[in-house]
Order: sequence, then C-alpha cells, then structure tokens
Amino acid sequence: LCYDEFDKVKPEFADDGKSISINYAWTVMPFTLPAGSTKHPLYQNWDNEQNKISGRIEHIKALITENEKKESGLSKKILRFFQGTKQKFTEYRADLETLQQIKYSEIQKDELEKHINRIKAIHSFIAQSSSEIEEENRKAQIEEKIEAKQKDISQKENECAEKERELSEVQSAIEKQSGKKAEEAKKEVSDYKVKKQRLNNEIDKRKKEISSILNEINALKQQKNQPPVSKDKGQKQGSALSNLQGGDKKSPPTNSIGNLAVPALPHLPDKGKLYQHNGQDYLAIMYWEEYDEGVNEAKRFNAKLCAKGEKNG
Repeated sequence: LCYDEFDKVKPEFADDGKSISINYAWTVMPFTLPAGSTKHPLYQNWDNEQNKISGRIEHIKALITENEKKESGLSKKILRFFQGTKQKFTEYRADLETLQQIKYSEIQKDELEKHINRIKAIHSFIAQSSSEIEEENRKAQIEEKIEAKQKDISQKENECAEKERELSEVQSAIEKQSGKKAEEAKKEVSDYKVKKQRLNNEIDKRKKEISSILNEINALKQQKNQPPVSKDKGQKQGSALSNLQGGDKKSPPTNSIGNLAVPALPHLPDKGKLYQHNGQDYLAIMYWEEYDEGVNEAKRFNAKLCAKGEKNG
C-alpha cells in the first residue's frame, strides 16, 4: 500500500453487545522484516568484486612504479622517449586513483563496463610500455656498441694509414741505397727490409682487426633488427598508445589483463537493504519517502518490500 492508503486502513471493529458506545484506538504498523533475517549474500559478493578490482588497480600502480625506476639504467639515447611515456604514467596513476574510489556495487551496468574497460586499457598500456621501454633500450645499447666499434675501426684505419706512410718512406729509403757503396748499402737495405716486413705485418694485423670488428658490427645490426618476442606466444605487439586509443582491437599481450571481468552481479538497491529469511528475499526500507523507489527495487530483485523495524536484520 502507498502511504495514503496505508494511513486509511481500519481494523475490524468488534461489538461486545453490551456497551452503548465504544472508543477504539489502534496503531497501523507496516509489514516489517521477519526476525532472524540475515544480510543478503549479494553484499559479500560485491565486497569480493570490489577487492578484486582494487587489487588489480594496486597491481597496475606497482607496475608504473617499477617502470619509473628503470630510468636510471636506461641508455641516454631513449631518455626523451622515456620522458614522454613517464608523463603518461603520471596521468594514468591519477586515473587509477579515481577509479579506485568508485563504489562499483552502486553503479549501472553500462557505467560499470566503461570503468572496467578503462582499467584494462590502462593495464594494457602499462604492460606494453614496459615491453617497449625494454626493447628501445635494447636497441639503443646495441647502437652504442656499434658506435664504439666504429670508433675502433676509425682508429685502426688511422693507424694503418700511418703505417703505410712509414712503409712508403722505407721503400723510398731502400731505393736510395742503390747509389751507395755495396757493403754500406747492403747493411742499410737489410735493416730497411726488416722494418718494411714489420710494418707490413702490423698493417695486415690492423686490417684483420678491422675485418673482425666489421663482422661484429654486422652481427649487432642483425641482432638489433630482430623483432621482439611477444610475451603472448609470439603475437605481434601494437604500440601501447594506439591500443589505449582503440587503434588495435586485438587482445592485449599480457594474459593477466584479460582476467578482470565485468562483475555479473546486479548493482545494490538504490533504496533500502536486502535481506534473506527462509529462502525469501526482502527489501527493507526505513522511511515512507523511500516507498516508491522501494517498490521498483523490490521488483528488480524479486523481493518482498517491508519496513526495516527496530530490532530486525
């Protein structure tokens, strides 16, 4: 009954058959929650889901912190790249703080889905950013090795050029001995030939070292160009930012991301509280102002609408 009808309810008036007049007084009491009713398990189920969501958010925030700590060990070549990603980390940590404050048991399904998908998208971004940072750092470190080896080559080429200049001087000196006396020329030519042989050996050594370094550089270039191995059985990874913006519709590369599902539970009643008693669900309200919404909520839960009562539940 609505309040107006409830307020007009009158009891059965019994005549004692003796009195000239009888004054009746009564108190109209609404149907109250049965004694011994217990809190509906939906509340505990939602507590479990809230903890699961909060735990996932804490995990993502820990991943952000872990990635931020990588900065000191990164190649200088990718610090600019990392700073851009770090700015995103700051933005998404703030988003996660907001998402962690939401009472998911109290919101409609479409809004619930939106928030869960947002959490998963941020998780995907962080996971892929971590992989991208590692991959870019790997390439940068290889580039640094290549640059160092190219400097070695340049140094050895300069040494070769210097040895070849000395060799040319020795060859000229040998040729000049032809005008000297035989005995004197013979000794000097012998000395020059020894020096010439030593210079040729040193030049050959430098050239072999250069050839070896070039092979090492080619191996490093091949290593650098190898595609990264995805953590999801070799699945190619799109960029983290494009995935967050919806550019990559494939499943995220980290399996654990997909484990966070939208809770398949009805949101808690907007008015009143749910109870159970002997297999029956009850929606208990406290005030008449809650009655109209309580009727709709009771229908949604297939529950009996009742007053809370002072000592029940």
